[in-house]
Amino acid sequence: MQKSGRAYAFGASGFLFSNLVSVIAGVVSLWLLTRILSTDQFAGYVVAMSILALIGFNAGLAVERVLVLKLAELPVRQGRLAGLRMLRRVLFLASVPAFLALAGILVYARVGGNEAVWLSKMALLVPLMTLGVVLSAWFQANHKIGTSALMSGITDGSRCLFFVIIYLTSIGANAVAAAAVLAAAIPIFVLVLLARGNSDAEPDGFNLEDYIAGLKFLVIRLSQMGLRQFDIIIVGLTLSSLETAYYAVAARLSAIGSVGYQAFSRTYAPRLRNNLAAENWSEIEHEFHAVRVLSVLATLIAATAFFAFGEYALKLFGDLQDGYPALVILMAAQVITALFGVHIEHLSMSGHLNGAIVLRVMTTLLFVVLLVLLVPGFGTTGAASAAVIAAVAYGVSVSVFVNRLKRPSQKLHLVLVIAAISAATMIGASFLPSLWGGGLLVLIFAILTIAFLERSTLIRFASLN
Repeated sequence: MQKSGRAYAFGASGFLFSNLVSVIAGVVSLWLLTRILSTDQFAGYVVAMSILALIGFNAGLAVERVLVLKLAELPVRQGRLAGLRMLRRVLFLASVPAFLALAGILVYARVGGNEAVWLSKMALLVPLMTLGVVLSAWFQANHKIGTSALMSGITDGSRCLFFVIIYLTSIGANAVAAAAVLAAAIPIFVLVLLARGNSDAEPDGFNLEDYIAGLKFLVIRLSQMGLRQFDIIIVGLTLSSLETAYYAVAARLSAIGSVGYQAFSRTYAPRLRNNLAAENWSEIEHEFHAVRVLSVLATLIAATAFFAFGEYALKLFGDLQDGYPALVILMAAQVITALFGVHIEHLSMSGHLNGAIVLRVMTTLLFVVLLVLLVPGFGTTGAASAAVIAAVAYGVSVSVFVNRLKRPSQKLHLVLVIAAISAATMIGASFLPSLWGGGLLVLIFAILTIAFLERSTLIRFASLN
């Protein structure tokens, strides 16, 4: 098994590279869409994509998580993928509800609103996303984390390339839907090619408890994705097309802040499973702390960049600078999420799914209620504020729950206090523009302080020890 620093470097670097491609491609794609589509079409597209992503990534009922639970405990086999027979069974089980969901979307598209046209054109995304999730989970379970992570970059990069062609050729909005569907199919083709001749049938089989565990993961993922999609959907169904457009762009840009947490947590999850099997508690303690530090630092860097240049970034997409307050508040929510994000990975992979589910469901319900209450009266700022409140409520509750487990220990590190102050500063500056200059200095000071306090963690990661 690779040592901690090397494992994080290879796994996280694959995810970071993929997300760098995704970020660039996503920003360019948004810019192209604002040129290819009218404001009404753009608003309908982003709402439809949020709905399809929420359904597509969950239509398989998360049964693919069984692969991670069953295979991640096995020793790493260089160049080989275990569990081919198990994969085939999971693919079949996941495809049935995916195609049922496809049929349901087509029925809804006949009576829906502005997003209905796009839902009918892109409904095939649901089974494609589901199949892609299963194959990616198989590679992740076999510790091919970098390869698995690259698939999102391939998808977003391909979609962006197709949008460039559409923009240059002016072939119309219908081609946008076709490009989105085709881009989702490409990573499936790539993973199948990579697996050919490199797969082993064994091990095989899982029991009823594994299926139940998959359903529990489904609830967690629905909540995780809901916290990123419900606001766009409710804003799109409640506010004007222009407000939906600038909130959607702000939300997509703020998602860049999650890259750091996602990169390190993706590596942490299967390694935690392996460390638990070996009862390697000291390594678990180290990795739990390290992933929090690395996640917070990466997120703060992204948050500071958008705090300083977010208004200019929004202007690149047209007259959308009014989305700046929402962008800053959403970035603050990303910082708070990074503080506590690894907790859910720890609970999920250490056999405490029931507790994780309860906390996730409560947070999601709170988020939806806040959106319904705040969006009609406060618009996009209300939607962003709902995200912050939900992030704080979840972070506090999950931290208390993990603390009851005793392992890993929950010390109040100064790094966490600094990050919390940074998030509060961003929120305050979004409502009081006069605080902007001081807020920027606070964020820069926070980054430098965390880097200094945790220099040993950064050195270990950088040196691959």
